[in-house]
Amino acid sequence: MLKKQRFEIKGNTPADLDEIMELARPIPKKPLLSLRPGVYLYETGKRRLDTAKIRKRQRKVRDKYNLKIKELEADSSDFLALEEKRRKDLIALAPGEGSDKEKIDRINSKADKKEAKIIRKRQAKSGKLLKARNKKTERLNDKIEKGNFMMRMGSPLVLLDSSAIRRSAIQMRLYLETNGHFRAKTSFNVETKGKTSTVIYKIAPGPVYTIDSVMSVRSDNSGLAKVIDDGKSGSLIKKGDVYNQANFIKERERIESLAKEAGYFDFNRRHVKILTDTTGQDHKVWVRPKITTPNDVQHKAYTIDSVNFITDAQLDHLTEQRKSTIRNDINFQYHKHKYSEKVLSLKTLVRPGTPYNSNKVSATRSQLNGLNMFRQTKIEFDSIDGKFVANINVEPVKKNSLSTEVGIDVTQGEPGPYVNLGYLTRNPFGGLEQLQISGRYDLEGVIDVNQLTKYREGGVNAKLFLPQFLIPLSKNNEANPYKWFNQQTVINAGWNLTETNDFKRTAFNTSIDYNWESKNRQKKYRLRWLEVNYINSSDISDNWEKYLFEQREKGSNEILQYSPSVITSTSFSANYNFGVNPLAPKEGSTLKFDFEMAGTWINLYDPSASTSTAETQEPNDPGLSRSIPDTLQYYQFLKTNIEFKKYFPVNEKTTLATGIEVGVGLPYGISEKLPLEKSFVLGGTKMRAWQFARIGPGGYQPPDSLSRIRRYGDIKIYSFMELRRQLIGRLGGSLFLEAGNVWLMNEDETFENGHFKFDSFIDQLGISGGYSINLDFSPLLISVGVGLKLRDPATGANAHKLKAKSLLGQDSESELFIGIGYTF
Repeated sequence: MLKKQRFEIKGNTPADLDEIMELARPIPKKPLLSLRPGVYLYETGKRRLDTAKIRKRQRKVRDKYNLKIKELEADSSDFLALEEKRRKDLIALAPGEGSDKEKIDRINSKADKKEAKIIRKRQAKSGKLLKARNKKTERLNDKIEKGNFMMRMGSPLVLLDSSAIRRSAIQMRLYLETNGHFRAKTSFNVETKGKTSTVIYKIAPGPVYTIDSVMSVRSDNSGLAKVIDDGKSGSLIKKGDVYNQANFIKERERIESLAKEAGYFDFNRRHVKILTDTTGQDHKVWVRPKITTPNDVQHKAYTIDSVNFITDAQLDHLTEQRKSTIRNDINFQYHKHKYSEKVLSLKTLVRPGTPYNSNKVSATRSQLNGLNMFRQTKIEFDSIDGKFVANINVEPVKKNSLSTEVGIDVTQGEPGPYVNLGYLTRNPFGGLEQLQISGRYDLEGVIDVNQLTKYREGGVNAKLFLPQFLIPLSKNNEANPYKWFNQQTVINAGWNLTETNDFKRTAFNTSIDYNWESKNRQKKYRLRWLEVNYINSSDISDNWEKYLFEQREKGSNEILQYSPSVITSTSFSANYNFGVNPLAPKEGSTLKFDFEMAGTWINLYDPSASTSTAETQEPNDPGLSRSIPDTLQYYQFLKTNIEFKKYFPVNEKTTLATGIEVGVGLPYGISEKLPLEKSFVLGGTKMRAWQFARIGPGGYQPPDSLSRIRRYGDIKIYSFMELRRQLIGRLGGSLFLEAGNVWLMNEDETFENGHFKFDSFIDQLGISGGYSINLDFSPLLISVGVGLKLRDPATGANAHKLKAKSLLGQDSESELFIGIGYTF
C-alpha cells in the first residue's frame, strides 16, 4: 500500500512547485486519526457489488424497452383506421359544388396531414422510450464502472504502482522543460517498510531560460507579414519573460485572429511556426514567428462579394423557390415574409464590398442570437466562380411559449403557495419584437405573539422588447459606434398588490429602458431613463391607523408613506461578468453597480410639488386631522448599490463562494426617508436565519405587538461566504455564513437604535450560519436548508448567549428555507 510521498528538490525551487507536485500519481490517502474510514467504506461496498447481477438487470431493461419499440413500430392500427376512414369518405363522395377532383384532393390532403401527425407522435413516443432505456442502462453502467453508493462515498485503497510513478516522474520533467527548465532531471525512489511504501521524487530543475529577443515575422506574403508586425504590441511573448510553451500556443492563436480579422479567411494557426534558438548567451532564447505556405493554401485577403440571408432554413426541404428582397445590399430569402429586413440588416455586420473580418462574423452571430428569435444561426462562406459569398441561415424558434411555476414557500410560519405564469410571443408586429405578459401570486404566513399575519402579493406585468433603441444614434450601421452591442429598448407596465391584515397597497409602474452589452456578452448595461410609480394604500385597519397617528405625535412622518404618492426616477446599472457560468458558478467573479436618481422630473408635471409636500410634513401641527393625508406625495432621493461576488474552485467538487453588497439611499429635498418600494430589506434569500424583511433597522427591537411588521432601511450592508460541495450524482451540500443588516439614514423615534452610526454599525451586524442540501437538475437547482441566528442585532445576543429553543417553530432562532437557483 502507498502510504505517502515526498519531494526532494536539488538546486533552486521552481516557482510552480505546487503544479509539479499535483502531477504525482497515484495519490496516497491521508489517514484520519490513524484510521482510514473511506477505505473501509469502499471495500465494504466493493464486497457487496455484484456486477453480474447488474449486467443481468441491464439486459432485462434493454430487452424490455427494445420490445416496446418493436411493438410500437409494428402496430399499424392507427394507419389502418385512417385508411379505412379515407376509403369511406371517398365512397361517400357525392356530386355537388366543385369538381370531384377538388373534393378528392381535399380528402387526401386531410388524411395526409393526419398521417403525418401520427408519424410525429410515434417518433416522439419512440424517442421517449429510447431516452428512458439509455438513461436506465447508463445508470446501471455507472454503478458497474464507478461502484455502488458505499464505494462512491468511500475511497479505494491506494496500491503501489511503479509504472504510474515512472510516468509521473516523466511528466514532471516534461512540465519543467515546457516552462523554461530545459536541463531538468527527475527520478524517484521507493522505500518499503512492511506492507507500506513511500515514494520519494527527486527533482533537479536546472537553470531557467528567459526570452532574449523576439524578431520580426518571416513570411513570403508581405501583406500578411505587415498585418502581424502591426499587431506585434499585443504579443504574448515578451523579452525578459521566462520561456513558457503555453504562451507560444496562445501566440499562434493570436496571430490567427489577427490574420482572420484582416480578411485572411483560410489562414490557420497550423500555418504559424515559432522558431527558437538557445545558442549565444547562456540561458537565453531568441524567438522568431514564421508563416508557412502549404501547396494547397494561398494566403489571400478576401473581400465579400455578396451576402445571402435565409430566414427559414428549416424549410430547405421544400421544392418551391424562395422569394427574395434586397435591403442594404443583403439578399434576404424566404418562403413567407415574417421579419423586418431593416432590423435584420442593422444586426448584420457582414456586408458586401467589405473585407472578411472574423470579429464581424462573431458579432453578427451574437446580435442575431440576442434577438431571441432563432434557435440556430449559421454563417458560412463559399468561394464560387471566383466570388466570395457569405450565407447566413437562421431557424426560427416557436412563436409563442407559456411558462408556469407553482410551489410552496416554507417558513417558520404558515406555509404559503405561490404561482407564476408567463406568456411570450415573438415578432407580434413583424419588427422582431417580443411581448411578454406575466402574472404572479404568493401568500406568506407569519406568526407573531398574538396572531397569524398573512401577506398576499400579486401582480401583472407586460413588457415589450424592441430590438433597437427608439432613437437610433445613427441611421448608418457602419457609422454607429454602438454597432457591437445588442441594442434593446424595453417598455414596461405593471400593477402590483400587497395585502396584509392591516392594509392594502397597490402600485402602478411604467418604465422605458435602453439595454446593451459588450461583444463577448460579459458586460451588460441598462439605462432606465424614465420610471414612474403611482402608489396608494387603502383598507387600513383601525389598529394600524392608531399606530401611525401615535408615531406622528412622536414626530415621525411614517404616516405619509400610506398617502397616495408618485415616484419618478432615472437609473443606470452595469453588470460585469469575469468568467462566471451563471448556471453553475464555480470560478471567476462578478461586479454589479446600480444608481438611481428620483425626483428630477417633479417640476415638469407639478411645479408646486416641493411646497405642497413640505406643508404636509409638519407632524406636530395641532390642526392635523385624525385621518391619513390624501395629498399626493412626492419623493426625492439618490440611491446606489454595489455588489461583488468571487468564486474559488477548491477542487473538482468543491467551490467557495464569497461576496459583499453595500447599498445607500440618500433622501434629500422634500423627503426624509426612502419610499417603502425603494427601501433596502434583508431576510429570506439573504440573511437566511431571518424571514423576509424581519431584520433591522439597526438594533431596533419591535414590541410584541409590532413584531409582524416588515422592516426597511436606507442603508444596507451584506456579506456572505458559502462552501459548496458535490456529494453524489445530483446531490450536493453547502455550509454558509452571512453577516448584514439595514439602517435608516436619519434618526427616527419610531425605530429606536435604527439609524446608522459609524461607531456602532459593526456591533449591529446580524450573523447567520447554516447548511443546505442541494439537488442539481441543471439548469434548475433546488435547495433545502436551515439558517441559524448566530448574532441577533435586535438583542445583541451572540450564539453562546441565545436561549436553548426548538430547531423550528414560533420561538426558534432558526429558519427553514427552500430556494430555487443559487442563492448567491
